[in-house]
Amino acid sequence: ASGLNNAAFQIGGALGSAIVTSVAVSQAVGSDPLAALTEGYRSAFGASVAFAALGLVVAIALLRKGPGPAADFQAPALESERRG
Repeated sequence: ASGLNNAAFQIGGALGSAIVTSVAVSQAVGSDPLAALTEGYRSAFGASVAFAALGLVVAIALLRKGPGPAADFQAPALESERRG
């Protein structure tokens, strides 16, 4: 399970970097190179904030589902509890 978690973390980081870089390059247009680069970075940070907000909404939605079927589980009584 640890290897799968590490692989998912690395793939997610690479995919996130690729998306943010693509947004930055696609929005870096204009006659002034510094202004274009600034606009590209501004768009990339905006995309990063949007993805973080989406992740927060998904996490909150998944955490509000409540306890799963394991919450109904009753542990068997110990032998000393049965005698008493």
